[in-house]
Amino acid sequence: VFVDKFCIHQTDPVLKKKGIRGIAGFLRHSERLVVLWTSCYFERLWCTYELVSWVYLGKSRIRFVPVSFAALACKIAAGLFAHYVFLTVYEVVTGEPPIVVMLLSLWMFSLLVAGYARCHVSELGKLPSQLSSFSVQKTRCFCCDVGHVNPVTHEAIACDRLLVYKAMKDWFGKYEEAPSSRHLGEHSYLDFFDRQVRDRIKRKLLTQGRYRLSYRDAVIITSPGVWRFLGKATYLEGLPPWEWARFFLYAGVLLFAALPIGYQALFFCCGYFEEVFVGSSNSMRLKMLSTLAGAVTMLGISGSLWLLLAFPFRYSRSPIPLILASVFLSILSACVFRGFDWRRWRRYLFSAKKSLTGV
Repeated sequence: VFVDKFCIHQTDPVLKKKGIRGIAGFLRHSERLVVLWTSCYFERLWCTYELVSWVYLGKSRIRFVPVSFAALACKIAAGLFAHYVFLTVYEVVTGEPPIVVMLLSLWMFSLLVAGYARCHVSELGKLPSQLSSFSVQKTRCFCCDVGHVNPVTHEAIACDRLLVYKAMKDWFGKYEEAPSSRHLGEHSYLDFFDRQVRDRIKRKLLTQGRYRLSYRDAVIITSPGVWRFLGKATYLEGLPPWEWARFFLYAGVLLFAALPIGYQALFFCCGYFEEVFVGSSNSMRLKMLSTLAGAVTMLGISGSLWLLLAFPFRYSRSPIPLILASVFLSILSACVFRGFDWRRWRRYLFSAKKSLTGV
């Protein structure tokens, strides 16, 4: 793991200069770049320099991780935990909760999650404008912010900006003589750097899908549900093996297919309403409308998928309806999170056939 703050010397100017000049070597031998994005990410000289250097070297593996998602995931997981605690207490006091009670509890959970998700996508909405108006000369670095004087020791410190600009000129200075950039003047390499951010970086980050939730993240958020179903499994003691299989099939598909699809739909819906209706407006009515639309979307999709599983699980003794519903939801989840690519599915089928038959 290479972290600039710890891997490049921060006090020795000679070692710092060598570290900055050798950053291309560090990046060239790295496999993946993780961008821990906040709304001030592209205001920092160091962060942007490393990101552009990564793309300039022809590297493609970038993991875009908004820092606000960590707080969002914790809040959603806590809300899901509270939802399951309510259902567990209801079961202990009055018995198995009816479908209406479960849907009402799911609605309250969806409303809570939608409010958190809307705040998250609202922050993500700042990303396109930041990239479109980026200028490296307007970025900030610690040395310039403190006037090149160490606030603790009051000693003069070297300017990181000059060192980074020198490294940029070594990399991008050849573009100064290009016919298309002669009119840019003395600092054309800085303008070339700006164009890299506004074009290549913007295209690379936005095509990942700002409002797209990875399957791994969706499963982590859903993890509190595992404890509820493990607790319910204690009531299965003495039942035949088929009842155990039915129960764990129902729980697994619900937790790892139905709920993740609902989360993904929620993010898409909140992102769409935030861009189309809210935008830069501070209207509380529009924000409430966006939150309500996200909650309705999540309740409608998650509730429908849950009912698709709950009815055959509760009211059918035949295994076929539950198996068909489980297969359908598993395929739907794979298509939502991985995209429907017939060539990839055909490769999976052929590899499965080869592993089973040896042909």
